[in-house]
Amino acid sequence: MTLRLVIPAVLAFALFAAPGARAQDADWCQMAIMADAAGEAEAAVEAYTACLDGTDLEPEYRGVFLHQRGLSHEALGEFELAIEDFTASLPLTLEPEKTFGARGMANARAGNIEPA
Repeated sequence: MTLRLVIPAVLAFALFAAPGARAQDADWCQMAIMADAAGEAEAAVEAYTACLDGTDLEPEYRGVFLHQRGLSHEALGEFELAIEDFTASLPLTLEPEKTFGARGMANARAGNIEPA
């Protein structure tokens, strides 16, 4: 099982145990995880956006969901949006080296060689 599938699964468990998550908003988070795991990047972006906008997430979980949405944007060729998500997740993530790497790759794929 790849790390891309493990992280969302762990988040799903943690999210549903989070006291601030309302049921309908948590559904968006679960749908995002499922769409991401199925390789449905467009559906994942939509669901991650609804999850991030409607759920009171702990900062570290918000950071991971931003990172995952960034990966989905990148899969769609939306490199600038991916870079924005990776940048927003940096102060929130517990593993910034992965996000720095992902942001660097998105910059390179967008043709932004200097920031990469």
